[in-house]
Amino acid sequence: MPQNPPRTTPGLLRGPARLLALVLALALAACQNVPRLPPVALGQGDRIGVIVEAPPTPLHTHIGTTVFNNFEHPMAWEWKLETDVRTEVSAALEHAGFVPVDLSAAGIRYDDLNGLVQLKDGAWRISEDHQAMVTRLTAQLGLRGVVALKADTRVMLMQCGAYGCSNFVASGPGLFSRSLLTFSRYWAAAAFSWHVYTFDPAADFARTGPIAERLNIPAIPLTGYELADFDHPTEADFVPVHDAIVRFAGEVAGSAGKTLRGQ
Repeated sequence: MPQNPPRTTPGLLRGPARLLALVLALALAACQNVPRLPPVALGQGDRIGVIVEAPPTPLHTHIGTTVFNNFEHPMAWEWKLETDVRTEVSAALEHAGFVPVDLSAAGIRYDDLNGLVQLKDGAWRISEDHQAMVTRLTAQLGLRGVVALKADTRVMLMQCGAYGCSNFVASGPGLFSRSLLTFSRYWAAAAFSWHVYTFDPAADFARTGPIAERLNIPAIPLTGYELADFDHPTEADFVPVHDAIVRFAGEVAGSAGKTLRGQ
């Protein structure tokens, strides 16, 4: 049986520095002048491009009672998350009345589209560096929009209590666990960066509004979940984690579908 790679310790801010960083981040976010999203009402049968990129294996991120108990532990097995998330996202868009188009089959990658729509002078605009790509997407592939996901290296879970709030970071999709003494809690970390682009009008609906709110803390509590052997989780242990992440992606894509239909 293959051996799992060695564990590494995830980075996180601690104590007053962590709380100060949170306050500063919220203040900076409040200062950003993000314009309102434009009205959009794409039609039945419109074509929407789909890109999903995810690592083949899951990650177990653990935050223990002390920093010395923290680790990030890559698992040794493949779990087909990329394929299953793409299928779920495409099904949600199809349910909204769109025709999903797999852009990976056309040789297009997430990074080819990253930054395609930007904020400039207080308005949403197509990036000058992506004009040729937009022409390809619209004129050649007949797309009205794109839903793009890529596994992120940071997914944040916030916990607040009597002594303030704590932010914990996982470095990829997988299982997130938090232990205090002998008590453990578990989440599925849906660690993806999202874009929900439209071209006319230009906008990225994942940057603000209801889709952005849904993506704010993409960690799904796993109620009643336990690891029989905490130090040696099995492939079966990650089935509920996988399924929760796929459902979350489908829910976000469903929200995107309704938004793009003007609902």
